[in-house]
Amino acid sequence: MTVQSEYQLENKLISQLKQLGYAAVTIKDERQLLSNLKTQIERANGLAPLSETEWKQVISFLNTGTVFERAKNLRDQFPVKFDDGSSKHIFFLSDDPSKNVYQVTNQITIDHRDYNGRTSRFDVTLLVNGLPLVQIELKKRGMEIAEAFNQTQRYIREAYWAGQGLFGFIQLFVISNGANTRYYSNGTTGIEFAFPWADVANKHINEIVDFAEVFLNHQHLTDMLTQYMVMLETTKSLMVLRPYQIYAVQKIVEHVQNSDQNGYIWHTTGSGKTLTSFKASQIIMNMPDVEKVLFVVDRNDLDTQTSREFNAFKAESVDSTDSTHTLVKQLDQRHDKLIVTTIQKLNRAISTDRYLEHINYLKDKKVVFIFDECHRSQFGDTHQNIKKFFSNAQMFGFTGTPIFEENSQSKAGLKLTTDYLFNQCLHQYVIVDAIRDRNVLQFQIDYRGKYTAKGMASNDQFDEARSGGVFDPLNSPYQGNLPTLNSLPAKEGEALPLPLLKGKVGMGLIENHEQFDEDVEGIDTQELYDNPQRLEMIARYIVETHDTKTKNREFTAMFCVSSVDTLTQYYDLFEKVQAEKQQQDEAEGRLFKPLTIATIFSYGANEAVENNDQNGLIQEESTDTPNQINQSSRDKLDRYIANYNAQFGTNYNSGDGFYAYYRDIADRVKKKQIDILLVVNMFLTGFDSKPLNTLYVDKNLKYHGLIQAFSRTNRVYNDKKPFGNIISFRNLKRATDQALALFSNKEARKTVLVPSFDEIKQDYEQAVEKLLSITPDYQTVDDLVTEDQQLEFIKAFREVMRYNAQLQTFIEYDQDDTKLDKQHFANFASKYADLCRAIRKTTKKEKVSVLDDVDFQLDLLHSDRINVG
Repeated sequence: MTVQSEYQLENKLISQLKQLGYAAVTIKDERQLLSNLKTQIERANGLAPLSETEWKQVISFLNTGTVFERAKNLRDQFPVKFDDGSSKHIFFLSDDPSKNVYQVTNQITIDHRDYNGRTSRFDVTLLVNGLPLVQIELKKRGMEIAEAFNQTQRYIREAYWAGQGLFGFIQLFVISNGANTRYYSNGTTGIEFAFPWADVANKHINEIVDFAEVFLNHQHLTDMLTQYMVMLETTKSLMVLRPYQIYAVQKIVEHVQNSDQNGYIWHTTGSGKTLTSFKASQIIMNMPDVEKVLFVVDRNDLDTQTSREFNAFKAESVDSTDSTHTLVKQLDQRHDKLIVTTIQKLNRAISTDRYLEHINYLKDKKVVFIFDECHRSQFGDTHQNIKKFFSNAQMFGFTGTPIFEENSQSKAGLKLTTDYLFNQCLHQYVIVDAIRDRNVLQFQIDYRGKYTAKGMASNDQFDEARSGGVFDPLNSPYQGNLPTLNSLPAKEGEALPLPLLKGKVGMGLIENHEQFDEDVEGIDTQELYDNPQRLEMIARYIVETHDTKTKNREFTAMFCVSSVDTLTQYYDLFEKVQAEKQQQDEAEGRLFKPLTIATIFSYGANEAVENNDQNGLIQEESTDTPNQINQSSRDKLDRYIANYNAQFGTNYNSGDGFYAYYRDIADRVKKKQIDILLVVNMFLTGFDSKPLNTLYVDKNLKYHGLIQAFSRTNRVYNDKKPFGNIISFRNLKRATDQALALFSNKEARKTVLVPSFDEIKQDYEQAVEKLLSITPDYQTVDDLVTEDQQLEFIKAFREVMRYNAQLQTFIEYDQDDTKLDKQHFANFASKYADLCRAIRKTTKKEKVSVLDDVDFQLDLLHSDRINVG
């Protein structure tokens, strides 16, 4: 059986589109495209043929601006002044499919020889009212879909603005090799943002035939173009929603229209809940019977972040409410239909007499509440107060980690679950779905730290065991003897050697993890964890290995610890350890640049109670000045803030300037100006920073607290960030398994956690073998004459680079112990880079090459640990 060619795939798709109601039309060039556009605009708007003068008005309006500006014009109306003096507003795209004209054409040729001496011919184009709005690029089965993506990128650069630039109206791209199909908005720059379509249960619809049936039918395509795209005002770009986001919006909207019940959306952390909630809010606020839509967050920090994100979707759509008075003013103004606020401010507004007279009119009105991260701060009196005041309220919650009975807390004998507060889950998209779709990354969990006690059979023997026990804080793959606590240097200021320990670490998990659990269970005691010598060994380990985990500080990290007291010890230890290392390295002729470490924590008098490390949950830390102050904690924080001010030339303090300090830290972490952020609970939920790839953990975590904390590391960034690193100095294996089972399923471990070091290394060695079978030596790359031979080499070495990038984050990785040592790897990398440059230079001048759209993944080539000269 022969493989279906691109030509056959194209013809079959066009036949299917004709069955879906598209009229096939032959359009070969821009002249025919313009002629058809005039006819279809006249037809859709019920116009008599436009005169030359009348048509010039229309085409002048359409030919104005960038992709973003044309997208706005597309959804706007234009007043045509007719020759007889009358006028009429005409539309270009209706949200009612019956008012649009749908056509399909193929092989349109655009001449851009004036620009680069070439022409471009597009596969399949979908026209709506004559405008090209969807471009479909196909590759024959077996070819990489990335080649189709890169081809559309080339069209955008070279062809779309030739002539009248009508292809600047393209809103969506669809790419497919028959077996795999993706869609994305015009302006998307990375294939990681090309999405598969899926059904409501998140099952992918990959075959182009199945995709076309559900995605390209008139109703669905019209909905995608008119409802499920977002104009990003701040960046002047287009975004399109992913399938699960669309289903969530649809479920919420249907619920508002047809029910007075509450509901919640379970979408995993990092899946874009803010965009989903914005689009739902945008649709709901236009419903005539809805008085207000309130997007409610539960902390000051998220208030600023979410408002900024909402305003990015639509400029000035949200005024961040800095005070309760401002909130009440917004509630009182009838035209402010969408408001972002905090649950704390909202509670003050409905429980303060002087505010009630301004907002009493809302008591019986239909007010829709959308709660962000509804697993937090929803189980106290505030939620009930809101329900009592707004008698006709409808509440929706978003959460990546719902509260079930297993991870709930009780109040008066009642299990406080998310279902209890919000009635039912309307849609779910769990972490295994997001990882499969590459919307978030996997985790590499590296357990470092092990307690063993000689002869200890129970907790009763702990005190006896402690004196003779062994602490393996940094469970390393290297061979060597571990110092016991009693054998550590006693002299103050004497440097501790970096421990070289026995054991194999894979995937971050100790291979005999069952034995590991037995060793640690029963002695998870705070006294032992807070031992100063243990803390110093961990601090030294982090300083020594941080550059490996973060690709020489290209990425950043957080370090979460059990209490403020432990945090202050760590901060001081990092100062000491780094000063010693800097002095030692200078004496030995090496240069060490100290890590930039910042910290933030609350200093309330009851912090010891609130930061209970035993329950494994992440407690809320307020940025407000506490009523009762722990002066010792505040004094230390003031010293740390002073260090921060000296480092960055700022002027923050722990009083009135504390929230500004918080916001500045958040910005600097995102800008990679802070190497390690040291926290107890702050920033472990609701904070997104794509360059953050590592979380050091020295605190107990479980259930939603564990998933939330781990998820700070797994935002998609670039090819050099293959997963999120978790370095845990606590025994969290069982807690991790329980959390993954609760928030996905029992088989989630294989999906969520990356393979072991040994497994990745084996894959790397196999990739090297394949490379060497194609080119036994780097010099033989020059002997690859045909494009097919060069393509085979490119794909083989690209796979080697990908596995090498993953291995580089493992401490035990030594590339010189592999079949392709550093020098030979660098030699191949040089040839790879030369080939890339040659192909790009050649294809700019000559005919289209099969290599023209190959994805070279140059981010991997430019890794800091590869030197190709």
